Amino acid sequence: MSATDAKNPTVNGAPDDIVAAAQAFVCRIPPKDGLEYAVDEGRHIAEIVAPLGLPDELQAAVHLYPLHRDGFINNNHLNNSNSIYSRIRTAEPVLTARALAAR
Repeated sequence: MSATDAKNPTVNGAPDDIVAAAQAFVCRIPPKDGLEYAVDEGRHIAEIVAPLGLPDELQAAVHLYPLHRDGFINNNHLNNSNSIYSRIRTAEPVLTARALAAR
């Protein structure tokens, strides 16, 4: 199944559903050689880290990372995609603060 054939998750405008928004963003990427592999890799990584209970922003980033690494998307794509990138970026200081507090 190609990335464009994947079921497009419904995003009803709820700003808190960043994981569904990231998955919907992935489904809108035009087909290219290697895209299906990167999408599958993101999905597999997400399945592996799911039991860790990571914040939604990191779960969304897991889906996007292989696509960014392999050049299918870049920061401009993310900046223009309903603030997915800004939510992921703003999560970094919060996660760092939580890690320090847990020590």
